[in-house]
Amino acid sequence: MNIDKTKLAPLFTGSLWEAEIIQGLLRNASIESAIRDDVSGTIAPWLAASGGVDAVTLIVAQENLNQAQEVLKEYRTPETD
Repeated sequence: MNIDKTKLAPLFTGSLWEAEIIQGLLRNASIESAIRDDVSGTIAPWLAASGGVDAVTLIVAQENLNQAQEVLKEYRTPETD
């Protein structure tokens, strides 16, 4: 991720597997992202988050946050027939 690290914003907090799914969707939308606490959140989640719940955070550049939120919203919206 080649962006100014002082201008990062959290997009998603949860499990590693779900963060990786969302990261793939962001990649398809040409949005760079990074997963924070992926190692400690998997090996010792209680060190990364209180009680070990929602131990990883997916972060994006502040300038891409609105577009990334749209991708996340689309992911969370169930398809209807």
